[in-house]
Amino acid sequence: MILLLASGVITLIFYQLRNVRDPAFRQASEGFGIAICMITYFVIFVRRLTRFLAKDEQREEAQEEAEALAAHQKDPQETQNKLVL
Repeated sequence: MILLLASGVITLIFYQLRNVRDPAFRQASEGFGIAICMITYFVIFVRRLTRFLAKDEQREEAQEEAEALAAHQKDPQETQNKLVL
C-alpha cells in the first residue's frame, strides 16, 4: 500500500511537470511517470500472484491431508502396508 501511495505521489509530480515549456523535459517527465505506473502495476501483480500461489499450495496440502486421513479411516491396515513398502 505504501508503494502504491508513493508511486502515486511521484506520478502526480511528474504529471504536473508536463506543463514545462521545454519539450524534451516534458517528454522525459511523461515517460518517467508512465514507467513508474507500469512498475507499480507490475509489483502489485507479482505480489498478488505470489499470495494466490501460496494460498493455492496451502489448499492443496490441506486436501492431500484430508484424502490421506480419509484413506486411513477406510482401511488402516492397507494404508499401513503401503507406508511400510
